[in-house]
Amino acid sequence: MFEPGLECQPCTHDSTFVDNATVGVDSFDQGGFGGAIAVVTYPGNPIGSVTLANDAFTANSTHSGPVYQDPECPGCSWDMRAGGAVFVGGAGAPTQIIGCTFTSNRTGDAPAGYDPSWPGSGMFSHGGAVYVSGATLTVTDSVFTDNATGTGTTGEAGLGGGKGGAIYGGENTTRTVTGSSFTGNG
Repeated sequence: MFEPGLECQPCTHDSTFVDNATVGVDSFDQGGFGGAIAVVTYPGNPIGSVTLANDAFTANSTHSGPVYQDPECPGCSWDMRAGGAVFVGGAGAPTQIIGCTFTSNRTGDAPAGYDPSWPGSGMFSHGGAVYVSGATLTVTDSVFTDNATGTGTTGEAGLGGGKGGAIYGGENTTRTVTGSSFTGNG
């Protein structure tokens, strides 16, 4: 149960997020993180825990866009769309999702047109509703309905495709889910 006043940064509670989307800016845009909320941490930029409580996320998305071509690495290309509604990635921000609903959120399609011969190439579209990487994720009493990932492609790195229609836990993520329901996610 969410208790107002808990130490968290950022925190949301009793909020509604509808029809939000990431927007492509230029050819270096990589598709976007978190259609409604994106929390990106890295060493040297620590944050407290991320807590979402009693929030509703509906029809949020990351966009489909161009392939990122690295000017420093000819033949290299990759692209990422992650967390149709929520993205938390980086240096270990513990994430709690309590009593939230996620309905019809989606990651965008990863484009074709990259060089699969380069080992680091690949496009992916993970976490139709939620993407968390490098953290502890706890989901309690939440409902996930009709969330979806876009299409992706697979390079040798194996990063491609769309994984986790409702939730995707990336590298170094510990997941605990209790009292939650999942219907029609893909």
